[in-house]
Amino acid sequence: MVGGSLFAIALAVLAVGATGTLTDFLPISGGVGTVVIAIVGLIASILLGLFLVAFADVCNVLIDIEKNTRSQ
Repeated sequence: MVGGSLFAIALAVLAVGATGTLTDFLPISGGVGTVVIAIVGLIASILLGLFLVAFADVCNVLIDIEKNTRSQ
């Protein structure tokens, strides 16, 4: 989550600078587009991080279930 958030912020900073290679990939340059890039990137990284944590918890539950059923 932290890496994705930092990447989204870095991408927004690059969009503000409107470097040549970035404007080839993104038709949005400056203003509202930069804010949209930052917000969408932050939301996406937070959601993906939460999904990974939830998946890890499900894996731990399945491992605990397997341990409990094996011991009986």
